[in-house]
Amino acid sequence: PGARVFADFHSGAHRFAATTTALLLVSADPGDCGLAVPEGVHGVRYFFDTDGALAKLYGPGDGPTTFLINERLQIAAIVS
Repeated sequence: PGARVFADFHSGAHRFAATTTALLLVSADPGDCGLAVPEGVHGVRYFFDTDGALAKLYGPGDGPTTFLINERLQIAAIVS
């Protein structure tokens, strides 16, 4: 399931640059752990939260959640 979502995000990856902006994708699905950012895609990173540690720390609701993070790495907004 996550592989399809990650692939969809790659189509807009040109909006992100490794030095100024980033897209951080987090998946709790153990089946996604083998995924890697395709070569040539910059500013995108994957995190795998199979033990739920990130979910416990940031407390997202059920289902997909989006965090907008500012330049100080603080959560500016949460969209569930």
